[in-house]
Amino acid sequence: SSARGGGGRPKHYTPEYGSGPFAVLSTLVESMYPDLAVSDCYDLFTRCLIATSQDRSRRELSLTEEKLKYKAQRRCRSNLYDKSLGPGGRNAFACMEGLMARDMVRRERGNLGTLDDSNIVKWSLMKDGEELGKACLQYEKAVNEE
Repeated sequence: SSARGGGGRPKHYTPEYGSGPFAVLSTLVESMYPDLAVSDCYDLFTRCLIATSQDRSRRELSLTEEKLKYKAQRRCRSNLYDKSLGPGGRNAFACMEGLMARDMVRRERGNLGTLDDSNIVKWSLMKDGEELGKACLQYEKAVNEE
């Protein structure tokens, strides 16, 4: 939910559980702070437990687009990869533009040490996105503990 002030963007932004923004912010925070990882996460599609302990050993401050989509998909009820068949044809990853406009995430051109890596996109959190992502992870943990 959001509260509008004098006319600009909402003052408070809260992504809906299972949405693209929720999945992306949670995943980026989990990558930055592996110790905050939700130990028993549910895949929203299959409702099966997914162990995340193997991801806790390495801290990553940014993720490539493909790695972010792969890790975030289990939290998102929409497809982060395919465009929808409806009018406008957007996928859930299109939320990244909105998150950038809200100063939640940053897009970077990566340098991964390969000869042609100029087109590799990496995503990282900005301060507001990090705070909101931590709140999303806490919410996810509460939901999964029920």
